[in-house]
Amino acid sequence: MDENTPQKRCVSRAVTVGICGAIVLLLLVGTSPAPVEGLRCRTGEGPSADDVKRIVRTCMNKITNAGGGNFSSSSSSSTIERDRACLMQCFFEEMKATNADGFPEKHKVLHVITKDIREHELREFYVDSIQECFHMLGLDNRLKDKCDYSMRFVTCLSDRFETNCDDWESVTSAMF
Repeated sequence: MDENTPQKRCVSRAVTVGICGAIVLLLLVGTSPAPVEGLRCRTGEGPSADDVKRIVRTCMNKITNAGGGNFSSSSSSSTIERDRACLMQCFFEEMKATNADGFPEKHKVLHVITKDIREHELREFYVDSIQECFHMLGLDNRLKDKCDYSMRFVTCLSDRFETNCDDWESVTSAMF
């Protein structure tokens, strides 16, 4: 099959965007924590799995149906990266966690992600991580694009979780 066929591009995009959806699921939903020492970042609290799936489906449809511009029909790595970034932005937008310009907004993101977390240490870690990532992104004046900004924010959170969460590896390997 020719590498540039619409079917091949569609499958490639679906896999890439699906992986991003899994990352979003991990960040916002997680699974029930197992009782072990150290910081456990997985939680069954937060938006329901059905809500997250609906939002990811909505965002994937928006990306797939977007015509021209940043969503060209080629399957280049830059297009795939752009689709990933815009999936993250769309997710924040669908969760009502963006400002009027479509950028993730700190107080709204804090509310959406932490509102149902009951365990004090975990909630504190999430709040600190979110605030630190917004602070770090605020130092980069080159970030003018809402999709790139959203992706950098999710990457920052992911890096903090990988560094600080004892259960990060088991969570990510289960997701992929």
